[in-house]
Amino acid sequence: MNRYAWPNTRTDAERDDPAGRAGFLGPRRTELNLAAALADGRRIAPRPRPAGRPGVFAQPTSRAEMWVPLGPSTVIEGQANGDPRVTGRVRSISVHPDGDRLYAATANGGVWYSSDGGESWRSLGGFAPTDSPDIVRPAHRHACGAILVRLDSAAPDDESKDTVFVGTGELEPDDGRAGGQLGGIGVLVARGPATSTDIDPWVEEAPNLREQGVYRLAAEPGGSTIVAATTIGLMQRPAGAGAGTEWARVAGTPFNGFTGVVTDVLWTAAVAAGPPGRLWAWVQGGDQAGLWVRDDGDTNFEKIATPGFFKRRGSLAAADPPSTVYVFNDRHSSKPANAKLPALYRVTSAAGTKPTAAFVTGVPDMLGHQGFYDLAITVDPDNPDQVVLGGSFTEGPPDKPAVTGQNVNVSGQSYQEDAAIFTAEVGDNAGTLTYGHATPPLRIGVGCHADVHDLHYSDGDVLWAACDGGVFRSIYPDQSSAFVARNNGLNVVEANYVASHPTCEGRVVVGLQDNGIIERGSSTVWFHTGNGDGGGVAFDPRQTTRFVRQFFNGQWTGSDGGPFRRMLAFRPLAAPFNLHADAQKERDDAAFYSTPAAIAHVRGAAAAPTHTQVLIGTTRVWYTDDWASTWVTLPSGRDPVTTLTFDRSQDLFGEEITVCKWATSDVAWILGNGRLQRLVRLAGSDAAGGPGTWSRDPILEKEAKNKKDETSAEGPIREASVWTDVEPNPDAGGAMHGPKGAVYLGTVGDPDDDDVDTLWWFDGDETWHPTGLRTHPQGVEAPVTAVRCDPANPDDVYVGTTVGVWYGVRTLGDPPTWDWRPLVNGLPEAAVEDLSLFDGGADLRLLRAAIAARGVWELRLGADVEDLTYVRAHDDDLRYRARAIEVQGDGATARSWHGSPDVRPRLAPAVMPAPIATLTQISPGPVERLRRFQAALRSQSGDDRVRATGRWDLYFEDVLRDLGAPAHPVTNRMQIDGPYWSSVMVAAHATADPWSTANPAEADLMDLTPRLGEGDAGSVSCVLKAQPYKVDVVVHHRGLDARPGADVRVTLLRWIRPAAAPVPRRDDPATWFTDNVPWAAAADDVLNSAGGATSRTFDEGWRFVGSNAAARRKTLTGQDLDNTRSGVVTFDLDLSAFRNNTVMLLAAVIRAGADSSVATASLADLALEDPHVAVRSIVIERP
Repeated sequence: MNRYAWPNTRTDAERDDPAGRAGFLGPRRTELNLAAALADGRRIAPRPRPAGRPGVFAQPTSRAEMWVPLGPSTVIEGQANGDPRVTGRVRSISVHPDGDRLYAATANGGVWYSSDGGESWRSLGGFAPTDSPDIVRPAHRHACGAILVRLDSAAPDDESKDTVFVGTGELEPDDGRAGGQLGGIGVLVARGPATSTDIDPWVEEAPNLREQGVYRLAAEPGGSTIVAATTIGLMQRPAGAGAGTEWARVAGTPFNGFTGVVTDVLWTAAVAAGPPGRLWAWVQGGDQAGLWVRDDGDTNFEKIATPGFFKRRGSLAAADPPSTVYVFNDRHSSKPANAKLPALYRVTSAAGTKPTAAFVTGVPDMLGHQGFYDLAITVDPDNPDQVVLGGSFTEGPPDKPAVTGQNVNVSGQSYQEDAAIFTAEVGDNAGTLTYGHATPPLRIGVGCHADVHDLHYSDGDVLWAACDGGVFRSIYPDQSSAFVARNNGLNVVEANYVASHPTCEGRVVVGLQDNGIIERGSSTVWFHTGNGDGGGVAFDPRQTTRFVRQFFNGQWTGSDGGPFRRMLAFRPLAAPFNLHADAQKERDDAAFYSTPAAIAHVRGAAAAPTHTQVLIGTTRVWYTDDWASTWVTLPSGRDPVTTLTFDRSQDLFGEEITVCKWATSDVAWILGNGRLQRLVRLAGSDAAGGPGTWSRDPILEKEAKNKKDETSAEGPIREASVWTDVEPNPDAGGAMHGPKGAVYLGTVGDPDDDDVDTLWWFDGDETWHPTGLRTHPQGVEAPVTAVRCDPANPDDVYVGTTVGVWYGVRTLGDPPTWDWRPLVNGLPEAAVEDLSLFDGGADLRLLRAAIAARGVWELRLGADVEDLTYVRAHDDDLRYRARAIEVQGDGATARSWHGSPDVRPRLAPAVMPAPIATLTQISPGPVERLRRFQAALRSQSGDDRVRATGRWDLYFEDVLRDLGAPAHPVTNRMQIDGPYWSSVMVAAHATADPWSTANPAEADLMDLTPRLGEGDAGSVSCVLKAQPYKVDVVVHHRGLDARPGADVRVTLLRWIRPAAAPVPRRDDPATWFTDNVPWAAAADDVLNSAGGATSRTFDEGWRFVGSNAAARRKTLTGQDLDNTRSGVVTFDLDLSAFRNNTVMLLAAVIRAGADSSVATASLADLALEDPHVAVRSIVIERP
């Protein structure tokens, strides 16, 4: 969820509306028959897992039609101060007391486990094909609300003896949430899932909680009873429960018959000479709303008065010892005049007395309107008065009186909008309990992604947070800027929409729920490049280096800064973000997420496309053909906005628009939840300019009788509660089928009527045909979420559902019929949010699926997956092609073959002298000098808050303050002066790497070393200094089987001009080495022989990097490779002795398993055609 300004100025677009999002997603997750939604074809027999190695991704059964993950495993440069690594939403965490072992229950990605304090993660059964006929909604199965881990009393450190309970079903208890539609399947239970060799270690209990959600699980101290706070009451696990056992309602009034929402439950142990053990619960809404408690041994509960509470969500936490309990209550109201600051209560009781609750004043405004979604509390285990509260975000600069002073650091600089996490002591201020009496509440959420769902302590004073950006940890919970991301490999990003570049297969853009826009860097690491929620995305088909993207609702922008934000603003633009009230309403009334459409168009008699047409839907269709410089609505073709007026009545669609699709540049299809229309332009009417003359056909309306629209559709198609996607289905060559053109229409179906199919086909004339997807023996009953036709094969259709992808082949007849089968080999069982088809010609066609909390997956059409360990020619090379594409993303400019992203030189760590001038945030000096200092400071301090990014933001400013850097005597801003620099740049710290492991991960290289571009085809890729360097070679793998790192060998060669040869120019590759490489056989010897030796000699300017066999051949031992993990080896390369302007070529060659056999060919041909060779060109400059 976005809380940050992008590009520079924060707007409402970059905020978040979880209630609105839930309202959009909910109907699209409407539940069907749980016992039948998954056909037998989905339950494929899983491949056995190698002993001792838990799986990390979905287990395919063969190389045929096999999906492979395209990433991300890690998203870098995320949304918070310090640019943390982020992932998708984590609802609940359970942390071992020592902080090393933790479980994360993610919103839609199942349960993940870390045994190293969050350094790495692996899924526990979340990628396994299920073999139970009852598990037919995997998205629900992996939608988590709560987690509870019971440690074995005799062996609390033994992960094999952990008993783990997972309450499935994510929660948004608000009118905007999706009711039970985003609920779970009950409670999952497993003994030792972290060490289980079962692909699916979970047992399902509490089937009576299906379609519901679990807020919290609590265990009886010293006993065996487990209770759950759920959306239908307070539930208890029966003794002897097992698979399929229903959980019972907790005995005693009011819960023995209560079916309302219980938002938290807490079970406190008895305190010596204090209160007895007690079971606490908070009820939201209705006559029973508020705090309830029952003493151990009693039957009924008693209500505890909490003066001033609202009948909204509440969360509970106990001090240690638990004689004090705290309650955190959301007091937002839809009527601003009635809203109040969040309420905090301290509940105490002496031995033999009933508990009483006292109101605590002074809580900051940290929830806003999102307390139903963001509400967390914990208590310092060493101080029963120190309470930590988690919420949404706080403004920066401060604009709310309740938090003035909390959004600036000690020198008065405003923070950006990180997580709203506050800590303060509760104390008595002249008879009034106050949050922060002696010391005002301290905001400690800087560095943590916004929207906090859970808080926990470990190790006494280590604080953990689960939020919309994943898992974060603070080992300094009394400092403002202390949270550090622990998200490496926690692959639960929630992909909403995916767009593939028209010509470059490796260029992929994804709109994420909660985390804006990400772009592929590699198949493991992606870059966060845009804030806000991430809705629809579409590349410009003419200027393909840019794309249009949605934040949410009617808020859009171009990746190049294109003025899509101006769509609803006055003309000319006076104040871009201050909208007229009608414009604001239209923006807010637009669908939370929607699909835009972009197509190239030829105007007049031009031989090639002259411009790009873009359609965006709100409650009407907006059209631009100049990349948002001007706008009109269709079909009128007029701009409803002037310098002073905003006409909301023009061209209304009748409801929010969810999908816009071009059939041709003159025909578009527009879809709402229950309305489908066709827009048609009079051919040639735009020849002289302008949008041309358009008309609108009311093809189908769910609430209307069939005589009111233009088709003969009868009941069944109209009975689906929501229509989810429309996809034009042209005949070969793009010709329309029928006078109007054929289209597919996806729906959620009807759980009680098999005749209400989930996919329909319109014949382009007047008839709608059910495709039989729901009733075919190899079909699926689950709702359809996305539809993609194959223009090269008009009879083929690919359908995304809430449980996977299905493939249909149409046979035209009277009526037409479809043959269906699942395409799920290796695909995780989760909702498919979007489909994209990359068409690189007959030899390379890739179907991409955006998966809820699973990232992006890819299926190569028409070819089996080949097990391949490889290095890339350039950023967009996936090593599918026989020869890598040789043009850049613009489709015209020649592409470099000598700028591989997998050959990465970086300065070897070395002592740097203190700068002459004092460094400050305003004048931080060269990036690489600051990066070296940060690496040394991290090593010296052991503080993982210090990240060698080369950036000096407010997070680093605060960390410098904590680590004793000097402050300016007037501004109080931090400085790095000569003495402080010298105190850090000493001994081993001065040459320390910026990571804590022996080998860097690919994410470390992309995040903590200089960004390396591939450069231009006609010039060297980068300029290096005449100093010692490290050259990292990154190796990737794709295939059915993992590749043991010990089987991968790497060598590196370098070329410089021989003494007698002409001097090469940095800007002319024709002057470099152009002959066939002379080292092919020698490289084979080095890679294939036992000791890495060769007796062959070669020259022409070439030699191996490394003076002996050990130095010139490296292996990836200890770094096993698979579809989600790359490996890195590092070579030493000293450039100190080379002359100024020396051109050098670096060639990495790898061997994976089988013997290497490098062809005798030119270096360019090897780089472009051999997946085992990668090249980088450099030029060396001396001062």
